[in-house]
Amino acid sequence: MRFVCCLTGLLLLALCRPSGAQDAGAPSTAAEQPPAAAAAEPGDAPQPGGAVAPPDSPDAPVVPFEQEPPEVQEFLTLLKNWQEERAVRSKAMQEAPNDVKRTELVREQQRWSDEIVPRLIDAGLKAYAAKPGQKTVEIFLAKMAVTCFESDQMEDAARISSGMILSGYNFGPMAVLAGRACLEIGNFEDGERWLRIAHDRLHMQDAVAAAFLRTRDETVPRYEAEMAIRAREAAADDLPRVQVDTSRGSFVVELFENEFPNAVALFVSLCERKYYDERPFYYVRRNYFALAGDKTGTGKGDAGYSVVKEFVPCTGPDYVFPEADSKEPWRLPTRGSFMLLNDTPLTLGSRFAVCYRSSTALTLQQMGVVIGRVISGLEYVTKLQERNPQLETRGAEFDRILKTTVLRKRDHGYAPVFTKVHVQSLYNQGLAAAKKLKADDNGQPLTPEQHEAQLQRAMEFWDFALQIQPGHTLTLYAQSVVYLGERRFTDAIACLERLLKREPNHLLGREQLVTAYLGANEYEKAIAQCREITVLDPKNAKAYNNLGMLYVQRHRPSEAEKAFKKALEIDPTYEKALRNLRALRQNSEANAATP
Repeated sequence: MRFVCCLTGLLLLALCRPSGAQDAGAPSTAAEQPPAAAAAEPGDAPQPGGAVAPPDSPDAPVVPFEQEPPEVQEFLTLLKNWQEERAVRSKAMQEAPNDVKRTELVREQQRWSDEIVPRLIDAGLKAYAAKPGQKTVEIFLAKMAVTCFESDQMEDAARISSGMILSGYNFGPMAVLAGRACLEIGNFEDGERWLRIAHDRLHMQDAVAAAFLRTRDETVPRYEAEMAIRAREAAADDLPRVQVDTSRGSFVVELFENEFPNAVALFVSLCERKYYDERPFYYVRRNYFALAGDKTGTGKGDAGYSVVKEFVPCTGPDYVFPEADSKEPWRLPTRGSFMLLNDTPLTLGSRFAVCYRSSTALTLQQMGVVIGRVISGLEYVTKLQERNPQLETRGAEFDRILKTTVLRKRDHGYAPVFTKVHVQSLYNQGLAAAKKLKADDNGQPLTPEQHEAQLQRAMEFWDFALQIQPGHTLTLYAQSVVYLGERRFTDAIACLERLLKREPNHLLGREQLVTAYLGANEYEKAIAQCREITVLDPKNAKAYNNLGMLYVQRHRPSEAEKAFKKALEIDPTYEKALRNLRALRQNSEANAATP
């Protein structure tokens, strides 16, 4: 950031100087001055001294608009229209009647700016090529180059700065900016060229440039190795892709399934379950990353489960816990890298990061694992509103994920491999959510909407536990209890039938199933279940008592009497069975006495 501030000051200073002024420390012989209208050839060093004196310089008269080249006229017209429209929109935002309207106008201006600014840049570059040194064009392009660099729009920063230099803009800081922007997008040939011009010929000192030139023989081969992997992936053209629609625009992620099949399976499965829909970007830091994937919007939450990190080489979804000296899984972190973030040093969760710069991506690799890259729409990610969850602005409207769509995947399932620990964790989190169905943490009753959301949260944990281990009986039983409490008898029956298919001797499950059948008015099935319980547990007095009550409801008194007697035979002190038998006999006597 210190570099950018210094660079901005130097560029603005350059724009105010007469274009014939020399750069400090640059060659000064007359033979090194280019002709007034000559453009720098690719690979040549831009020499000190401006190509054309600015209009406000004493030795350059102001050129009337009509005498400017057509390209300059077109740019100046477009620039004037843009400035006027921007002023109108800014006034409308200031006069907005409320925050909702102001936010709407801000979004509209962002969309309008995203559309018009690229046109301005293109027109400016054409104008500057037609008339190098035209001061209005020069000021606009120089400011845009710095703005794009500061806001991580590296492709535009590289295009503007390189175009200006090739058209005769001969100031050292612009060569540094061009070099660094080209490095960020992986254009090492041009990046090295501009940095060497700035460093060797214009004597511009920059720490990042010096570090790259010093470590070039190590950095470039690593990048070329990554590009070779990407070339093979492009030839195969079968990696999974996910589109992420955000409040600023859509971007597409290609996922590295060859190296990280289980981590990719986790992300794809979360997308298919719509986990990321309407989730915020909870931390956006310029020059570094945008983070999302946390339900709470604080960076302290996640989906509630994770997968163990994989290690290269990897031939499938199997994994092992790493030894202390094991190497981390690795793909070169670059601009646009897509990382799943650590839940623990050994596991990856639902939170993810999109890296803004190659120069800072390497410093982020301890946060997680690069499992993909953004292949389109990165410009929308870098335009997300900055946000720090620890420094929140009350009432601010932050960017969010609208929805995710799996565009393609390979012809197999994408259920991540978990351990029993994950299933137990999901079961416990479902229980914790279910305990809050009646009241929140402060004991306040939930509204119907809050109750339904809490119920859905509990079921999400349990449903995913059952995806991992379909016959997890604790989860099925817990789901059935909650469904019964909600009087959703059909759902309870489905859970319990699955449970009993897995574990036929589960007596509590059968007792719950009797209750569910009664709630659904399926009396004969309830009777059948009671009989099953008496077969599995012949000494179960409660089961015989329940069976007797079912017979009473179905008007089968003789069978009811036998069931009650059997219950009392097992437990002569069983008060409920005794009362039920007396009531049955009294009712039978009353019916017999009735003419």
